Amino acid sequence: MITSTWATVICVARNEIEMIEGQPMRFLSYLRIRTPEKLQAAVAAAANRKFTSASQYARQAIIKELKADGFEELSAA
Repeated sequence: MITSTWATVICVARNEIEMIEGQPMRFLSYLRIRTPEKLQAAVAAAANRKFTSASQYARQAIIKELKADGFEELSAA
């Protein structure tokens, strides 16, 4: 989870965190998947490089791939 105001500003500027009335969105639905052992660490490392959470990084990656498959109406919200 991002706690730094500076990191949050970077993520918002990159459109990586969806905001509602100045507060980060809370997602209530879960998507559980099984992965190879090293995937979790790789996602966490990639997310850190982009100053975001692993969950947000995974959401953005999934949305990007779904849009490539023709699901244009999707967003992180």
